[in-house]
Amino acid sequence: MAKNASFLPDTNVVLRYLMRDVPDQYALAAGFFEEVRTGKKSVHILKSVIVEAIYISTKFYKVPKKEAAEVLVGLLH
Repeated sequence: MAKNASFLPDTNVVLRYLMRDVPDQYALAAGFFEEVRTGKKSVHILKSVIVEAIYISTKFYKVPKKEAAEVLVGLLH
């Protein structure tokens, strides 16, 4: 794969990483985001993915809004 390739993770990848509720999917997501953190991969996370991740984490998983926002901001940094 080209070094300059950029990935568009969907909401499921973001949620599996943040929620850690499906161990095998979390492991894949964690590996993916580790490659992003170390610069091996680059990503663009769409606004719609962020909105959907906040909505699902607060409505379905009952995560408080402030906590959901803080965790997602941490991921984006």
